[in-house]
Amino acid sequence: MQTILEQLQSLDLPAFRMKQIRTAWFDPAIRGWSEISTLPKDLRGDLMSRFSWSSLKVSQLQHSPTAYKALFELHDGKKIESVLMVNSKGNWTGCISSQVGCAMACDFCATGTMGFIRDLSADEIIDQVRFWRSFIVQEKIVGELSNIVMMGMGEPLNNYERVKKALISYIEDMGIGRTKITLSTVGVKRGMESILNDPEWPDVRVAISLHYADQAKRKDHMPVANQRSIDELRDWCQRYLKKYGNRKHHITFEYLMLEGKNDSDSDIQSLLQFLKGIDRFKMNLIPWNVVGNLHYNRASRERTEQFQAKLQKHGITCTIRKSLGIEIDAGCGQLAVKNELVTLQ
Repeated sequence: MQTILEQLQSLDLPAFRMKQIRTAWFDPAIRGWSEISTLPKDLRGDLMSRFSWSSLKVSQLQHSPTAYKALFELHDGKKIESVLMVNSKGNWTGCISSQVGCAMACDFCATGTMGFIRDLSADEIIDQVRFWRSFIVQEKIVGELSNIVMMGMGEPLNNYERVKKALISYIEDMGIGRTKITLSTVGVKRGMESILNDPEWPDVRVAISLHYADQAKRKDHMPVANQRSIDELRDWCQRYLKKYGNRKHHITFEYLMLEGKNDSDSDIQSLLQFLKGIDRFKMNLIPWNVVGNLHYNRASRERTEQFQAKLQKHGITCTIRKSLGIEIDAGCGQLAVKNELVTLQ
């Protein structure tokens, strides 16, 4: 599916007009076709009659001290969630969705309970960032959207081409640096191989949702492990770092701390074995955020710190990620459309 900007090419407008439109399209201070003062009034009216300014309609907006969460309605009535989080630099990070629901069915994640409904279009992925950049300006919020994490609803690499198109737009149209963008994947084989073989792939950072370094446990809780073993995942990481790795380019491993599931000494040994031969990586230990009726408990802070200390004793640098937005179910693993009838607050 073509993006709106690609569809505009069919109007055969002069190159300078297309440049004016593109510049305005990504200007967070402009809220609609009528505000593009560089265009003639009749052209603005024509564009307004043909094309929506955004593919997203806000159904609900919530906020907490550390995050904002938007529920967006799409053209077909489907809904997604997207999050804006404060970051350590005093700016903002957009947590962006790539699908309605998710087919990966990880049993600790709210989105997985929705099942897979459909892929998002490139416009729907791009427009989440356009919305948050404009929201910051319109609401006079201190800071700017400086980082993007593709960690919202869905598995980004199962929507590879549209996600790639969006990533390129973030970089080329919005000026967001490649190392300021992180794509998270549970380990989808086809998409991961495409990253290594696609000459057009923008080399943004990659985070692996690991959570279990033991193959049998991973298969029990993350069905993706049936298509790619833990050994194959390690091999991919080594090949990725050989191609893309440098001082500023590493892999991040995400590890949810789940009480009694993956926080034992044997889990540490499995993790150390997995990490052998992988250099230039960071390890994030993530407190599990409560999700509805899922039968998990968050590992205690004390247990998580012990886990961290044991890894550090073996020379593994790891941090404990701070949970943001959990008061509004905007934390890691909490995104899901629970109520189709939610209205704007």
